[in-house]
Amino acid sequence: MQKVFSWLKRPYFVNTNLITNLWTDLMLGASVFLFLIVFEPFHISLMDNNKVLFTLGFGGITFLVTYTYTLLFFVVFKNFANEDNYNVAKNILFLSLVLSSISLFNFKYQDFFFRRYELPTRSSFTQSLLKTLSVGTFPILLYTLYTEMYYRKKREKISARIMESRNLSSKKNSDIIEIKIHGNNKDEVLVFNIDRLTYVSSEKNYTSFFFDS
Repeated sequence: MQKVFSWLKRPYFVNTNLITNLWTDLMLGASVFLFLIVFEPFHISLMDNNKVLFTLGFGGITFLVTYTYTLLFFVVFKNFANEDNYNVAKNILFLSLVLSSISLFNFKYQDFFFRRYELPTRSSFTQSLLKTLSVGTFPILLYTLYTEMYYRKKREKISARIMESRNLSSKKNSDIIEIKIHGNNKDEVLVFNIDRLTYVSSEKNYTSFFFDS
């Protein structure tokens, strides 16, 4: 249980690019349509006519609701998707809210469609909600788990490359900034790293070097 809570608190990268989200939500809507028209769950197989129109409506609702929430939370309420405090739990909450709204609109659309074409079987809102959750809950968790791991590993690789580059740069710089000063006598040699030098004072033939301890 501790691992679950720890995972929920992990930072989650959210892509706020509207064009990218537009295509993502379009593919999501198309996936819903294809799933329903191919597998015909929830008594869709019992319909004689209008199967394509009926299932296309669910795909359209999925796209419109999802993209509307994207605009609302990523553009209007920008603080919600602030990368400093956005985590896995917030993303699951966001997607759950999207799912619940899709359920509501699916119920309204189904009720309208069945009345319009005088079809006998209609689902209650609770049934509509359960159907939507049964289709969407597992993909949401799978998508969140996959994207969190993908972007986390991507950031870790970038971070490792930056740190490696800094270490190499630091090693090179340390060779360059080492200073050697030779006195008149052969044994008089002062060696120091210029990063540690605070200041130098000189008076007549005497020079003093002050270093950061």
